[in-house]
Amino acid sequence: MKRILVLTGDRVGIRMAGPAIRAFEMSRCLSRYHNVTMSCPELDGSIPDLPKNMELCPFGVEPVWQSLKSFDAAIIPASMHVDAHFDTPLLVDLYDPFILSSLARSDKPEAKQTEELHSLMRNLERGDFFVCASDRQRDFWIGMLAAAGRVNMRQFRENPHLHTLIQPAPFGIDNRKPSPGTDGLPGSKHDAWIVWAGGIWDWFDPLTPIEAVSNLNKNGRAVSLFFMGTGHPNPLMTQMSMVQQAFEHADRLGLLNKHVFFGDWIPYAERGSILSQAQMGISTHYPHLETRFSYRTRILDYIWSRLPFICTDGDYFADLAEQHHIGLTVPPENVNCLVDAINRMLDDALFYRACKDNLESVAHSMTWEKVLAPILEFCDNPHRSSDCERPRVLSGETQEIFCSGCETATAAAGEILATGLIQEFPVPKGGMRRIDVKLATYNRLNTGYGIFELIDSHRRTIVTIPFDLAAVTDNHWFQFRFGPIPARPGSLWRVRITCPVSRPGNAITVWVDETQQDLDYELNGVRKKGHINFRVFTCEFPGSDQDINWRKHWFPRMPWNRKP
Repeated sequence: MKRILVLTGDRVGIRMAGPAIRAFEMSRCLSRYHNVTMSCPELDGSIPDLPKNMELCPFGVEPVWQSLKSFDAAIIPASMHVDAHFDTPLLVDLYDPFILSSLARSDKPEAKQTEELHSLMRNLERGDFFVCASDRQRDFWIGMLAAAGRVNMRQFRENPHLHTLIQPAPFGIDNRKPSPGTDGLPGSKHDAWIVWAGGIWDWFDPLTPIEAVSNLNKNGRAVSLFFMGTGHPNPLMTQMSMVQQAFEHADRLGLLNKHVFFGDWIPYAERGSILSQAQMGISTHYPHLETRFSYRTRILDYIWSRLPFICTDGDYFADLAEQHHIGLTVPPENVNCLVDAINRMLDDALFYRACKDNLESVAHSMTWEKVLAPILEFCDNPHRSSDCERPRVLSGETQEIFCSGCETATAAAGEILATGLIQEFPVPKGGMRRIDVKLATYNRLNTGYGIFELIDSHRRTIVTIPFDLAAVTDNHWFQFRFGPIPARPGSLWRVRITCPVSRPGNAITVWVDETQQDLDYELNGVRKKGHINFRVFTCEFPGSDQDINWRKHWFPRMPWNRKP
């Protein structure tokens, strides 16, 4: 038996969201063959009847990566920031393409999404084996892996289809059907019930089903809709704006707590009771990039409970519904089509019975034991990837070379307000790919955002990176990664940092050394001689030390390189 560590960034306990459920069921499945430790930020109550080879333990703020040495393999979600310097075989779970769903979130600053992308790229570079949710996702992730340097000759020679690098291992379902229940639905038991399993996220469309329920009841059909989750079991997750929009829309139509009901978050062990009482499930979303590569785990609950469902077309489960005749698909944001689909589910008894019969065979093919086979196989024989000793051609960590700047500044320059900070500096030989600025906050809790800009010698903004002021740690270097950017060595470029919505007492500051008279800096419109604390990193472009070679290498089609 191997010792396997399964990590999740979500709360585990009585109430669990998709990431925690997946890690929990994965651990339970693995514990039949190995000793498994599942670790999470915190536990929400106790879970009874844990397998004897499985233990649950919280890790607090972040995992202690040194503990990996005592395990034969570790499994992490793709979004988790890990220490890259360990030798334990690492399986990275890519089932959630979170960088796409983040695009639709109204509460997430762009700087946070950039930070998540950096964590993802580190995991793509470091992982030994990867799993995702579908073949469609696999195509997407192979593109990301190629960008991270993982689609290479060593991997291709081992398996030309890259099956030793990445395989589908989707979300699964329990092989036991849910127990029938009589409690949990909040309204009239005489209504036809539609359930929305899971939470309400910004990329979903709860407004169209609410509108459809309104139309149905106006026409004499008693139908109710129950949203099973509006909060989130993880207290660190902020409520998304779509939740409030759904509440307000139901209230405006006179349906709130009459025909449209919102639950907080149904306990994991109790969800089957509610699903067994409903007539159909529903999942509607808006048409965008996230849809194509999504894998709606809430629909798996419908399959588990053999509940025919209606979903918006365009994603994996819409294709599955049409192929196996287990539900109906509708165009996005089309109330009339959704009303027709609900009516058919309620009126066409032969179709409904066929859906339930077809769900039986589909459900048997999607149990946890079956879908997690690639993960079980890897954990039976944990190993480093065949290209673990490959040259890190695309690795930012190995390419970034500190080459110039000023690290000796000790005097406070003053707060950076709306006008901002500008530091002029000569471009080093070899181009640029990262600039660090040492920021101070006087241990204040800042709000708002800052904007980092890199400006070339012609006063053109080449890089713009927004960042969250609350993420600034007092008296620490803040890294801004970009590029790589080639530039003429010695040309004067500028770093500009602005805080558009900050105010005195709620801002950041920098350190400055005014004894250094060779460069200028500007703070809130006042220009002075000296250096702020900043560091420039390069990545040694070919020929960048000679102007003629630099031009030919980077701009081969420019007019000065064309032959007459």
